[in-house]
Amino acid sequence: MDSRELAVQQSDNPITLAIPALWDRPSPACKYFDRAASVLLPAPGAANRTTVLTFAVPVGQNAVIREISNVVIGGVFIDFSGDIIWRLFRNAIAVREYNNILFSLGSLAIPTSTFIELSDGDLINFTVETTVAFGAVPTAVRLKGWWYPSS
Repeated sequence: MDSRELAVQQSDNPITLAIPALWDRPSPACKYFDRAASVLLPAPGAANRTTVLTFAVPVGQNAVIREISNVVIGGVFIDFSGDIIWRLFRNAIAVREYNNILFSLGSLAIPTSTFIELSDGDLINFTVETTVAFGAVPTAVRLKGWWYPSS
């Protein structure tokens, strides 16, 4: 129990404070990141996986990805059709639950909440591939979260 909760409990008019869980409120030492990128959807084929966004966790830092989104901008795309597949990789290994994304997660303006922990030096790649031709249609992805000291 922290000092704020104790003071509230001892007052004549007790109230309840809603304190977010630790993973929803990073430490004051954190630095926020907001990464977004877009590419044209690749042509279908055997080797059509295209990297949309890549970044590395800085040395001496850990990270948390708290929001994620992937969208098609214009064009005709039907969620769950399998025509477009996005994948999120950490050190060339697909992130569990994000290894076969067949639908849009949120929007660029309002990403979907998630919780993905990253370690010092991890390399993140968000890719896209297609199974049908879309022409010159862009896709975009966005990752938001924070870095914090690893020690």
